[in-house]
Amino acid sequence: MQITSGLIVAGSVWSPDGTALAFHASGGVYIVSAVGGPPQLVIHEGTWPTWSPEGTRLAYVGPAGESGGLSDIWVHDLGGGPEQLITTWPGIDTNPDWSHDGDKVVYTSFRNDHIALYVYSFSAGTHTRLTTIEPGAELQFPDWSPSDDRIVFERNLFLEGPDIFLVEYPSGMQQQLFGPTSGFHHPRWHPSGTRLIMIGRHEVGGNNCVVSYSLPSGPRQDLLCRVLIGLTYPEWAPDGIRFSVVDGGNLTVCTMTTTPVSEETWGRVKRRFGR
Repeated sequence: MQITSGLIVAGSVWSPDGTALAFHASGGVYIVSAVGGPPQLVIHEGTWPTWSPEGTRLAYVGPAGESGGLSDIWVHDLGGGPEQLITTWPGIDTNPDWSHDGDKVVYTSFRNDHIALYVYSFSAGTHTRLTTIEPGAELQFPDWSPSDDRIVFERNLFLEGPDIFLVEYPSGMQQQLFGPTSGFHHPRWHPSGTRLIMIGRHEVGGNNCVVSYSLPSGPRQDLLCRVLIGLTYPEWAPDGIRFSVVDGGNLTVCTMTTTPVSEETWGRVKRRFGR
């Protein structure tokens, strides 16, 4: 079901109760009902919203404060309270994701010619570097597991394409799940913590698909495929049955079908991609 029109949507995320989604478009952050209706502009200058677990605040990427950087992470109180600035140093801070315990926000930060994942703790008031990626690579779309002990993210190497990593919290130990040749990108956790939703290529015809993938060994389930039209920014709903995706620029909500479009075991993936 298409729930927006007339906006080029990006960075959508479900509210904790599953009744609404926040997204950014045209430089601002909007909230729209999960069944459609007119979007409400809640932040005039912001991108990449992420909802707090209690549903009353949004962390987002906004203009730099006094740091002299290009962007900072802010917290917006939906009840009308003051804006809270989280990051305060020169650099590019983006892609925040709120932990399920409500105490932490993970984000990517580019500073001193390196990009890394950082975790901010509200209770401690501290920023901790979790991992660093080699120079020349991009790191984006971190997402906390439901148990808050792992974070999945996308790494993108120049001229190679994206690969998918897990990093343990707080140890920082990393594990590569998929290499660049797999074609997967933009991973997000299912509420069960047992699988991911991603964008990938269908093995027949190369169509763009929304993919559910059970960890660690499959199967793969293609939930929605499109020819030529871009599918981006997949997200599971809190009920684990619905999912959202940006389909040709429009925010769309779908219900997971019980009959998969195609399935693919982990063994077949390893044989196909030389893992």
